[in-house]
Amino acid sequence: ESRKLPVIIHARAAWSDAYRMVREVGIEKAIFHWFSGSDSVLKKIVRDGYLISATPAASYSLTHIKAIKLTPIESIIVESDSPVSYRGIVSDPSWAVKSLEAVAKIKGIRVEDLADRILENTCRIYGVKVYNR
Repeated sequence: ESRKLPVIIHARAAWSDAYRMVREVGIEKAIFHWFSGSDSVLKKIVRDGYLISATPAASYSLTHIKAIKLTPIESIIVESDSPVSYRGIVSDPSWAVKSLEAVAKIKGIRVEDLADRILENTCRIYGVKVYNR
């Protein structure tokens, strides 16, 4: 709490309940991991300044793809979800790039442009300064 780090929410099939609990206990910063819930819960997450994370499943999971389409880029970060297995292959940290590429395709923007914005989002949620590269 003293570091003001976000809470990572893993809530498969319980998005509404998870969102409600986050609000009830007053969590200020949260990342909803691999969000694939309803449009109404997603709107609340975005409205309240929370983020969703895009995983490699953004290349094939229809519910995850839909959520990413509906979420403003400012409310998305990417992750590898390592060491989870995707379609029989175990992911590793480098798979964050696969997530980034999938989000860029969904959003119809260049990977390089998206990478800059995702870096800003990630630094903002973790309270880290963005330095020029």
